[in-house]
Amino acid sequence: MPGYLGLFLGLSGVRLTSPADLLFCGIATHYIQAEQLVAFKNDLAHDPAAAHTLLQQYSQPAPDAPGPLQRLQPIIDKHVGQLVQHWRQKGCEEVLELYGLADHLAREAPALHQTDHQ
Repeated sequence: MPGYLGLFLGLSGVRLTSPADLLFCGIATHYIQAEQLVAFKNDLAHDPAAAHTLLQQYSQPAPDAPGPLQRLQPIIDKHVGQLVQHWRQKGCEEVLELYGLADHLAREAPALHQTDHQ
């Protein structure tokens, strides 16, 4: 995953629901609109060897690109990077000091939990 997004997702518990974010983070490789899934599955069932060609044929750019995480990545990288730097310098036993850095992230990116990933 780009930058500190993997660590951020692991620590925060934010769920990836945006097609653009799933593609951006490398969890998904293609986006197929719901209306085309039945046709894609039928074509795939008739010719499984054509999977790569069919994915290219049916896939489209994510409708919500760039996704919320991609838009917020600079903020996430800044603050999670500070957490990582702190861990490296002080050690994990000083966890209480980390809450201040996490607070900065929460203030700069409030929409992440509230609107983009409900």
